[in-house]
Amino acid sequence: MYQLPAWEALESGKKRIVAAWHRGSGKDLLFLNYIMYAIHKKPGVYLHCFPSYSQGKRNIWKSTHQTHKDESISYLDHFPSQLIKSKNGTDMSIEFWNGSIYRVMGLDGKNAAAARGMNPQFIILVGALEERKQQIPFLSMFAGVAKQCPDAVVLLVGEGENEAN
Repeated sequence: MYQLPAWEALESGKKRIVAAWHRGSGKDLLFLNYIMYAIHKKPGVYLHCFPSYSQGKRNIWKSTHQTHKDESISYLDHFPSQLIKSKNGTDMSIEFWNGSIYRVMGLDGKNAAAARGMNPQFIILVGALEERKQQIPFLSMFAGVAKQCPDAVVLLVGEGENEAN
């Protein structure tokens, strides 16, 4: 239950968390579920950011994971359909009936500009420990976006060259 302290830290009001857990440890899933919880507690914009648009699409928007019962489930299926007002596959966003928005995005190229001015409540930033030279522009852009975020920023890093791919 190594994930419980991270959840409890967010619940206690911590604003910045780094989860440097091994690949396949459930980093994205844990914080995706926290976002689902937070969206209804405090309506706003919730971002799930990757170094590139294609990584976000592949790793969350069109991806599945195995449950503890060894069943396959889409990451997006964690959001109950009754609470969803609309889904936009092009923007990789979900709008909820309470006005909240969850968006998966890459902070590369023109996508980076889209993050500015969104004033998110919560950001999940996914990156890797490897390829640091490629991460510098990503982290620079992220720093600007994170300044706008009043509630929490979670940095997810893992081991292995394919972690952010």
